[in-house]
Amino acid sequence: MKSRGKAFGSAVVLGAALALLITVATRIVGPIFHGQTVPDPENSEEFAAATLEGTTTVGAKVEYDRSSLQKCDRLGEPRFGKSRDANIERQVDVARQLALTVDDADLLLAGAILTAGVDTESEALAIRRALEIFPGYRAAAWYQLLRCAAISCDREHAEAAALAVDADNGQVWLEIAGERIRTGRWAEARKALRQAANSTRFETYWVNHVTAIERALASSTDFSYRERMIHAMGYAAAIPVPSFADLGNVCRAESGAPGSWVDICANVGEQLRQSGNDLLTLGVGYKLASIVAERRGDANAVERYRAQSRALWNRTMTRQQEAHADALLANDPAVMQRYVENYRVYGEIRAMELLAEEAIRLSADETYDQCNFVRRPYDPS
Repeated sequence: MKSRGKAFGSAVVLGAALALLITVATRIVGPIFHGQTVPDPENSEEFAAATLEGTTTVGAKVEYDRSSLQKCDRLGEPRFGKSRDANIERQVDVARQLALTVDDADLLLAGAILTAGVDTESEALAIRRALEIFPGYRAAAWYQLLRCAAISCDREHAEAAALAVDADNGQVWLEIAGERIRTGRWAEARKALRQAANSTRFETYWVNHVTAIERALASSTDFSYRERMIHAMGYAAAIPVPSFADLGNVCRAESGAPGSWVDICANVGEQLRQSGNDLLTLGVGYKLASIVAERRGDANAVERYRAQSRALWNRTMTRQQEAHADALLANDPAVMQRYVENYRVYGEIRAMELLAEEAIRLSADETYDQCNFVRRPYDPS
């Protein structure tokens, strides 16, 4: 599995393992940190391949216009200056320790995420306690499944826990299929892929992880809502996501798996495209469809899927970049909160479209103060 990124104190280090998109931090943090590596819209098919091929970074460097953002940063310099780092690390550490000791499933999940890579024993204990308190907590069961190898959990138990509460989630079945492919359990891999192909929901719980971390930071820090969300997204970006490299190898007939996998790969790709509401799911769906079309010798279908992939990119990421939605998210916590809520309700793609529409509308409003977070801090309560 690949990591979306990693947070160290105040910095967010971004990496890309998502199909068809910029790194997951684009979901909010990405646009805020300028000059990151993002895909060239003309090569979105190449970027989509990254998830299926297990690579981490594809694309060209895109530089954003930072004039308005720099203006707001200067106004907020006393709050966001260089001296912040040590204080931020101390406050995050307090939040981490507090979250590990409470009887609150959300905060325990946040504590596990904040502890990842620091103390795997505490991480494992926190996620186990979260599921004891709330056995139906899908976001926690998914996190445990993804982190099972790192925290030395019982894989069979983690799969059972996830399936007990989330058996209709195609991402769970794809994660199980990947493990079966890696271990050469081919019949079980086929069964898991058939389950994924019959799923109508594909969820990785990114927004649930972000809001859980934000709650933990709100309970014990003096960070503003904007600061809490930026840090929460940085830590959530470090949660691994399936690379799908094993699935890609099977579908390309490069894994040594017995028999033909073309039809089942076609069915999985179709369901990802039909039921996905985020760029990871749709990107993998389009790439699988292209692989299958190539295997079948259908050049027209290959080009059609590539065109659909580019169209998806253009109506989401390209439009956001052109609308300077990054500055809007960086400077106005009210907009950021609306984005997160839209993500929760409609999924990533529609939330991105609505954000671009709002950025276009507000950019034409001469009375709008884009440095809202400095002059009129937003109170989420």
